[in-house]
Amino acid sequence: MQAECSTLLGSTRETARPYNCAMRSPIILLPLLFTLADGAACKDDEPTGADFGEACGQDDAAEELPCGEGLTCELGYCEEVCEKDEDCRTYPDAKRMCFNGTCNFVCNTDWTCPDTLPVGPLQCMFEACIAL
Repeated sequence: MQAECSTLLGSTRETARPYNCAMRSPIILLPLLFTLADGAACKDDEPTGADFGEACGQDDAAEELPCGEGLTCELGYCEEVCEKDEDCRTYPDAKRMCFNGTCNFVCNTDWTCPDTLPVGPLQCMFEACIAL
């Protein structure tokens, strides 16, 4: 059905365009918007940083590798934040201590360090275990 010419002031006095095409775009856009909104919601559930014992800092491509909540990047891997030695989680066959607000692995008496962390084996350097 064609619209008729308007007699109001300021009118172009031409026939209005049909509305068929204009009404289809919202019908198509609505499902598309729901799909995009649903995809964005899933990304919020992903962890925001590395977990305990995982690599952190910068990788070879100079990409920043942050640690998750309650962790800090210390000596190449994510470590727990602490106030005293008791705040540090225990780890099998490894001594842990709180130093400057961060838990650290301390070298064993035979100068060895844990080798089961996700970052890989740690190396003993100046009585502290570091990731290389």
